[in-house]
Amino acid sequence: MYYFAQTVVAVKDPEYRKIHPRFDEFRPYFDGCIGALDGTHIKVQVSRKSRLDFMNRKGEVTMNVLGIVDMDGLFTYVGAGSAGSSHDMSVLTYYMGRPEYPHPPAGRYYLVDSGYTVRAGYLGPYRNARYHLDDFRAQEAEGYMEKFNYQHSRLCNVVEQVFGRLKARWHILSEVPNYVRPKQVKVVIACFALHNFVEGENGRRAAARNLHSGVDYNLSARAASVESEDMSQVTMRFFVLLHQKKLNGSSEFKLMALPNFRNRASEFKIMASLPNFRDTSPEFQNISSLITTLSSRVEATDG
Repeated sequence: MYYFAQTVVAVKDPEYRKIHPRFDEFRPYFDGCIGALDGTHIKVQVSRKSRLDFMNRKGEVTMNVLGIVDMDGLFTYVGAGSAGSSHDMSVLTYYMGRPEYPHPPAGRYYLVDSGYTVRAGYLGPYRNARYHLDDFRAQEAEGYMEKFNYQHSRLCNVVEQVFGRLKARWHILSEVPNYVRPKQVKVVIACFALHNFVEGENGRRAAARNLHSGVDYNLSARAASVESEDMSQVTMRFFVLLHQKKLNGSSEFKLMALPNFRNRASEFKIMASLPNFRDTSPEFQNISSLITTLSSRVEATDG
């Protein structure tokens, strides 16, 4: 299984010739993103002599594992074996020196959180500004730095979600037994590989089911008739001027057809009402009101 991982945990398209559909909502911003990376702590049993080295800042004996994830929720790289006392940045620096590490090519980058140093190929959030999604639940984003951080956090959150599914699925990761260190590393990497295999199979089955679903992705050409569209296929995409750019008063939005509107109705309803997404033009006000109406209708139907 460890050697199987070398095939399963890998970049699918090393040349990154295509932009993932996940970024459609954010175009043209984040077009150069090829994934997100972060570290996660996995509890391990170690000898009494090694406990201090593997104790993290929470007092837990762990292994600090680096994971790089693409927007399909699959791992493209795993670096396992570092002691829990190691800082995320030092772990990344170590694995960047390994020959198998997938360095981002020119013009491409990974999303990272504030625990990493910003450098070419690694895009982090603005410091000294709210960043985590929970920070924006009580109060909306204000200013271009917080707007950028909010969108950055939405994308970068994919790695946290994947780590959560990984640990929930493979219970041995709740605390890896006291094997010799190389075996512990192989156990962790094998779990990451199995995650990719299972998630990949689920994705292929879902794609096969939706192959002939007939979803219309050309709704923008028929925006005038959007009210007659099936509510589960309608969504709004906000194009926000981000990263050292301010909103210029233009209508930064587009109506497109996607099957995820029903699941995200509440989110888009909130976004449509934010002052920073409003425009003085009657057209934008009409579309914003329409989205709010459609969202409320979906919520009422689902409720």
